[in-house]
Amino acid sequence: MTPNGSIFVVDGGFRPPQPQVTILGPSSGAPVRIMGIVGNNFLQISAVQFNGVDAAFTATPNYLSATVPSGASSGPISIVTKNGGTITTSQIFTVTP
Repeated sequence: MTPNGSIFVVDGGFRPPQPQVTILGPSSGAPVRIMGIVGNNFLQISAVQFNGVDAAFTATPNYLSATVPSGASSGPISIVTKNGGTITTSQIFTVTP
């Protein structure tokens, strides 16, 4: 608090490292199938999306497990971070019947 009673916040500019995807597998599956992503920095994840459709997921620092959601279509997988960043896989996940 400053002498005049104002409160201010200093942003130190620190941002957690973005997730990095190393391996995605399997590359196809039906809704309700669980797939895995191996990589780094997965603890700051707020959402996983299959071609824009939110999926249930669990994360450890180096492994992300996501369930193919009902209503998903084939396309990339996006990982949304708690600080608002998004990374999208270059590999397409194919949703099968």
